[in-house]
Amino acid sequence: MSSADQPNPVRAPHRTLGVPELAGVCRYAEAAGPGLGVEENVARLKRLNWVEQRVVELMLTQITCTPEWEVKGGLCHHAWLAAEHAKSLQQRVSELRHPPHNFHVAPDQALDAWLEEALRSHGTVELLTALYRVIKPAMLEAYRAQLTATHPLVDQPSRRILRLIVQEEEETLAWGEAAWDALLTTEELEQQSLAWQMHLLAYLDAAGGLLGESKPAGASLPPPRATLPLQPDWFPRRDARFESYNYHFPPHWVYAQRDRTVAERNLALVCKRLLEMDVPEMMARIIWETNQAALATGKPRPWEYSADMCRQVWDEARHSMMGEAWLVSQGVDFTRVPLNIGFSLGLNQLVSAPEAHATLLWIEQGLMPKSTGKAYEWSVARDSHDALANLFMDYDWADEVLHVHLGRWIVKEVGSRAAMEQLGRESFARVMEIRRQRGLEGAEQTEQREWWPDFCAEVLGFRPEPLGAEVYAAADSDAPWLKNG
Repeated sequence: MSSADQPNPVRAPHRTLGVPELAGVCRYAEAAGPGLGVEENVARLKRLNWVEQRVVELMLTQITCTPEWEVKGGLCHHAWLAAEHAKSLQQRVSELRHPPHNFHVAPDQALDAWLEEALRSHGTVELLTALYRVIKPAMLEAYRAQLTATHPLVDQPSRRILRLIVQEEEETLAWGEAAWDALLTTEELEQQSLAWQMHLLAYLDAAGGLLGESKPAGASLPPPRATLPLQPDWFPRRDARFESYNYHFPPHWVYAQRDRTVAERNLALVCKRLLEMDVPEMMARIIWETNQAALATGKPRPWEYSADMCRQVWDEARHSMMGEAWLVSQGVDFTRVPLNIGFSLGLNQLVSAPEAHATLLWIEQGLMPKSTGKAYEWSVARDSHDALANLFMDYDWADEVLHVHLGRWIVKEVGSRAAMEQLGRESFARVMEIRRQRGLEGAEQTEQREWWPDFCAEVLGFRPEPLGAEVYAAADSDAPWLKNG
């Protein structure tokens, strides 16, 4: 568009070279227009940041107990995006001469009351209603309004952040609406969703909208659900397609048995990737409880902690999706793999959040040796001449190197890497002992069946020898999946 085509064009009083002015971020006419002052801008950005933070909290408290596999994965993705949005918003506020920041303090009690209600969503339909029928639409509207209201030149750094966030919010909202529509399978669920939507909209209206611009006087609200402190449900759940209590998982041993064919070892690695959804199921609890404990002491964790940990939550979910995508590409029903909940269930129920985090990092450190860890796994995929598996294991390896670095948070918390290793090793040994005795809920009445030979016959066309009983009885110190991950 030329200057002459703009509304209220501003003609440059100087001789120009024809190069677009102002680095292309806007035209002179736009630069001459109004925009938000620093204080108003900061106030709005803080409200947006607060909503992003609480959205992360909402998703973390629901990842573990949400049974629907695809929704669980979507929550892992969107929790990381929201954590990144909050990090970007906080960074921008810190650039706008505005200490103290107090990002851990609600900017408006009415706004926080709305989000506290959303945290009490019951079941997947109410959760999707809260996120993708109420919160996300309000966020997208607010981000677009902020993008329009702030000055295109003086606040260009904010506009750059906002444009990216708007794009990601549009994408997450489209996924969420599709997920919500897919699960609204009965009239009863439709009525439940509508009632919860109206409940939350009443609280949002009482806050004057997300940006607080039209707060009504004396608003009448429905009775709150948020009357007691939130107690998340950390019991891992999977939907009815999955077998969750068969703790026999031969891929943990098969992938390291070099006398087996490379095709079988490669399939074992694919199944190990698929199982990794259990890591987000235990990490969600680590993040939430660690943040709550820090707030209780008056020393809140920096948001960088939540952003780093949510990145790993999403990485681990992506690793699971790698296994899912590989099996689907082969025409295999991935839900036939017994994706047991033993790892996340044991760590969530039997050890503290710091102990669980130390256990996770201790295992990840075992993935680093070149001859036995992720480099070996990648070499198996390479030697199998499976291009897709090779690509997946390559990026899985890269992610795990990053995760060892992200483990600095628990190392700092316990004091040293040696202390972390001891804590992780001892905590996991405690969980494994109970698991071996079928002491985890659901295991005692579940048949621990051997499924691997039949599965290989279906996928690979041959039936390998099943693992001997002595493999499952081996000491933890001799198990390759503990030595190598």
